[in-house]
Amino acid sequence: MSIEKKKAELLTHKEQMRLINNELSVIDQEIITLKTIKNSLEEIEKLEEGTEILSQIGGGLYIKTKLKKNDEILINVGSNIIVVKSVQEAREFIEKQIRELNDLLVRLEMELQRQAIKVKDLQEEIEKLKK
Repeated sequence: MSIEKKKAELLTHKEQMRLINNELSVIDQEIITLKTIKNSLEEIEKLEEGTEILSQIGGGLYIKTKLKKNDEILINVGSNIIVVKSVQEAREFIEKQIRELNDLLVRLEMELQRQAIKVKDLQEEIEKLKK
């Protein structure tokens, strides 16, 4: 294989590494968000019904509301389908998502290592071809 093709392959693998690193950052943020939600569920469970709370309506906007029930959580399970779950079930739902994201992190980190090895090997091959 020519040195130009090796360099092109090297750039492709470096770009793959960059994309994987970006995805790892996004997943890390999602895990942090889910852990915050899990902690919020634990706090909601401790509140008395009728307690005034701030409810997020999106885009950084909140409204003051009164907690009507602290033992039921409405969960969007996809396609805008809302189901009612107990706080424990909601916590388990969040924990499952965290586990799935952690599994994905492991797979992506392994792929990142494979890409790094390929980059190193290609760099060595290019150096040999230059001599």
